[in-house]
Amino acid sequence: MPILEVRDLRVSIAGVEILRGVNLYVEEGETLGIVGESGCGKSMTGLAIIGLLPGDGRVTAGEVLFDGENLVQAGEARMRQIRGGDIAMVFQDPFTSLNPSMRVGDQVAEAMVLHRGMSWREAREEAVKALEAVKVPAPKSTARKYPHQLSGGQRQRVMIAMAFACRPRLLIADEPTTALDVTLQAQILALLKELQEQEGTAVILISHDIGVIGSVSDRMCVFYAGRVIEEGATEDVLRRARHPYTQGLLASLPGGRDRLSSIPGQPPDFRNLGRECAFAPRCPHRFSKCDEEPGLLEGDRELVRQRAERERRAFADLDGIELDAGLVWALSEESARKYLAIPLKRDGTMFHVAMANPDDEAAKNAIAQELGGRVIGVLASKDAIEEAIERFYSGGMKSRSPHRTACWLVVSEEAPVG
Repeated sequence: MPILEVRDLRVSIAGVEILRGVNLYVEEGETLGIVGESGCGKSMTGLAIIGLLPGDGRVTAGEVLFDGENLVQAGEARMRQIRGGDIAMVFQDPFTSLNPSMRVGDQVAEAMVLHRGMSWREAREEAVKALEAVKVPAPKSTARKYPHQLSGGQRQRVMIAMAFACRPRLLIADEPTTALDVTLQAQILALLKELQEQEGTAVILISHDIGVIGSVSDRMCVFYAGRVIEEGATEDVLRRARHPYTQGLLASLPGGRDRLSSIPGQPPDFRNLGRECAFAPRCPHRFSKCDEEPGLLEGDRELVRQRAERERRAFADLDGIELDAGLVWALSEESARKYLAIPLKRDGTMFHVAMANPDDEAAKNAIAQELGGRVIGVLASKDAIEEAIERFYSGGMKSRSPHRTACWLVVSEEAPVG
């Protein structure tokens, strides 16, 4: 059972719904990354989990199950026991999170006095060890300093020492590296990973930087307008992003291209959101259904059909293969999450093009089994189809996703229709 499970969580601030049905989970010892633009609900989710919503914030529906206990129904006394003990949080700005009038060693020790029942003398000794564990230079003398006497990187290390001081089962790290330079970012992320492995702590890492999330998380959730719009194993999401917003985030990363892509438009106004897909006004693949229903996380047949139709047109002139006029649904809904098939007809034989890494034998066999046929080769060389794929996928995706730059050609005795 997951250590944390969030079910259909809805949060309103001043009467405006900010979280609109969030669902996620974290396993023991796992790192879950949460990524999205500023204002999408990432940090609000972390605050809702730990019970630190702003004064006008309210959980209006849903559950936050920590080890089976619904924290939404827990009283403040119970939440004080959990915060800092079983669940700890590292906030984005350590300077405003630390008490300016209290020595940093005492701030680390205070958590151990409250949650581990230590005396102040014992806790201060342990605090020095905790500072040493997070690689603070001269931990004994640093423990006697005030926050303003430390650098930004040192303050963040103090926050991490406070978080791990009581050996929490879950750590929520909200943008822990945003205010740091690139070198310090890498050091802090490596430190979090090291401490996590030592303690077996589950971690929720919140960031607007999909590169940071991709480098350290086991699974990731992509947030947009108060919802999770894509979720999966980090490697799968990065290599096979399905939602246009996720594809746009990946395309905006530097990757040896002459020009970076950007997502047009602005994030939506939460006050004006209805049932429609919130990303529709910015989406290059928008169609009529987007204005009627929220975007689905995965498995939406109509969305995949529309994308397949674009693929069909993109491949129309390749290698002399004539596409069948009637688009046939060739994959089951489950398989459509990973692969997209396009039916082809040539000399009375039905073929299918399946997007996959040509070096991935497991993917090739799975495609052949799903289509009820056999793989007979690669449709075209990588160079021959790059331009067509570039026309369909957002700019630069081909260089980051090699499985999208080659295709298997599958021959079937009968074309399955779903």
